[in-house]
Amino acid sequence: RDLENAKAELESQIEDLNEENERLKAANENMKTEDAKSMKEAQNSALTMQQQNEELKDQVKDYKRKVQKVEKEVKANKLELDELAQRVEEISRENETLEEANADLDYKVRCEEHNAKKQTLIAEKLRGKVEQKD
Repeated sequence: RDLENAKAELESQIEDLNEENERLKAANENMKTEDAKSMKEAQNSALTMQQQNEELKDQVKDYKRKVQKVEKEVKANKLELDELAQRVEEISRENETLEEANADLDYKVRCEEHNAKKQTLIAEKLRGKVEQKD
């Protein structure tokens, strides 16, 4: 009877162990499935990141080209500004010369007007004397 009890106990333990074994197998399969999903997600994520990295590299190349183009334009604009500044300086000097010449002419015109007034007065005085003699 003790042997039967022991046998029944052992069979019960074997059944419990078999159930535990089946449960562990199922858990192991679930973990394998989860690991496979995680691995697939990691691969997809890596691919996405690699694509984004390539796109960013292309964008960097584009920006570098744009920066070079803008730098060339800035350089050309600086040259043009320098040329314009020189031209403004030349025109400013020409204006100064013209203003001086204008001032000289203005002075000469005023002198001529003054002389003309003097001559007119002299002529009037002379006419007055001539008329008195007549």
